[in-house]
Amino acid sequence: MEDILNETCEQAVTRANKDAETGTLKSITYGLVIDPNFSLEYSKFREVYLISKYQIDSYEAGCVIIGNEECYADQMQLLIDEKYGENFFEEVEPEIRELYELFNSLSQNEIEDIIDFDYTYGYGRIDERADFKEGWEKLYEELHEKIDFSKLSFEPYEYDRIGIRVIVDRKGNIEKCEVVSMDFPEDIGALIEKTLTEIGNWKPATLYGYSVKSDNMLSFPLSMK
Repeated sequence: MEDILNETCEQAVTRANKDAETGTLKSITYGLVIDPNFSLEYSKFREVYLISKYQIDSYEAGCVIIGNEECYADQMQLLIDEKYGENFFEEVEPEIRELYELFNSLSQNEIEDIIDFDYTYGYGRIDERADFKEGWEKLYEELHEKIDFSKLSFEPYEYDRIGIRVIVDRKGNIEKCEVVSMDFPEDIGALIEKTLTEIGNWKPATLYGYSVKSDNMLSFPLSMK
């Protein structure tokens, strides 16, 4: 985050080009968007379909623009225009609307043809989030049983909870685990990441009744008191 805050417009453009090389473009909208015909379910389907068929991650980023993120967004839009044409979103809208209206009548094979269930979806695009099978309290207990936090020093970290990012695959395995709280000791963070991965025992997230890979954020207590 600090790197993004301090980067120049030119650096933001370079970052956009590098991110696009991974295969997914981003369509980012800033500001307050008022649509009298807004439908949450249609909006989610539209986003998921654009990712699945066109590898475009489309989302609204709110009213606050961090650093030179507008340069990043503008470059991404330029790359989308170069690949699909300047009027792409207007032209693809009828296609998305038609499939949305037909979606509930599609067969399993037809649904799997239009939705990429192997993509890593964030919280806002899934129906049920990934969960530890025995519940969060049990997960916290198991981690504290395996790691005696009372004997560890977290300096210079001053808080009683940490943020942990966990990517859970379609089978419920932890594909990636990382402590994301700033100033948290790296060695203890690595121990927590390793232990959580070894504990496993997750239920995958679901989307339209299918298991999907998901990107999850946990707020984890450093004390069980």
